[in-house]
Amino acid sequence: MAAFGGGQFAPIPGARHRRAHMRMPTDVELERFYVWYAETGWERVPARMFDFSGGGVGLLVDRRLPDNTLVHVAVGIATLHIGRQGRVVHAAPLDAEPPLWRVGVAFAPSPPSTVELLGARIVCWGAIAIALTGGWGQARTPGEAASLVILIALLAALSIGAELTHRDALRQYLAQRTRWEQAP
Repeated sequence: MAAFGGGQFAPIPGARHRRAHMRMPTDVELERFYVWYAETGWERVPARMFDFSGGGVGLLVDRRLPDNTLVHVAVGIATLHIGRQGRVVHAAPLDAEPPLWRVGVAFAPSPPSTVELLGARIVCWGAIAIALTGGWGQARTPGEAASLVILIALLAALSIGAELTHRDALRQYLAQRTRWEQAP
């Protein structure tokens, strides 16, 4: 892996990025990179990460990994490691000694965050509760009552929008996950 020249795969400044996730150049020796072999199971393979994004990583390895090979990438410090499962989407030999392969790994899709949905629910329904109970039992002018109705309608619309957005993201995730799991 010593043949790797840091930064040679960095994005060109000012270039348009056509990817869903911005790639960040790096130069990290992976302590935990595992490849699944049907005959022997998980095997640790030396690897160096040269870029990463929310959707995958670019690696240098000492062997060819066929497309769709299942891999596990873990990055961390000391005993804290964060791991993601992925699949090899491309591999190309580099003109290097010792021989190296440039490998692209796409991560398995991640489910949408339920924390954002929970936050939207708490804020919207909490604000509706405060609006309804504030000044409870006091006479309201027609203008105040109309403002209160408009406020409650807006908060309900925001809450419904958050629910629909989450359902759409969940539907997209399930479709992506199904495609990822059905890859040959």
